[in-house]
Amino acid sequence: MDIEEKHVREAYKYLASLPGIAYATRKSVIRWINVQKFVNQLPLGTIAVDIGNSGCGEAKYYRSDCFFMDCDTCLEMLAQLRLPPLVDLQLADALNLPYRSNSIDAALLVSVLHHFATVDRRKRALAEVARCLRPR
Repeated sequence: MDIEEKHVREAYKYLASLPGIAYATRKSVIRWINVQKFVNQLPLGTIAVDIGNSGCGEAKYYRSDCFFMDCDTCLEMLAQLRLPPLVDLQLADALNLPYRSNSIDAALLVSVLHHFATVDRRKRALAEVARCLRPR
């Protein structure tokens, strides 16, 4: 959608070009406490995905006893990342995730939905995440 390309992707592309703004160069990382609690309670060996958060590049919710996959649409942000082992990175859109159905144990979608221009696109993103999640 053109509005998302202009006001989201281009904005993050610009932010990635600024010194000190890119996640790879920031000294402090802000963690959302409830997201951290969710990640902390994941069972050993969980397969998790952090979707579209560009902050995924900080690996701020990473756990060494789980396998994390991070994806985002901003190649420029992704190119700056320094991730720990067991974090797999993909250039991908939340509307078309590169994961098999029922293959993910947990998903993070933090500060992402408001970037979609319509309610329908937000619902489609949630449906795509649900497609990838294993039934409990």
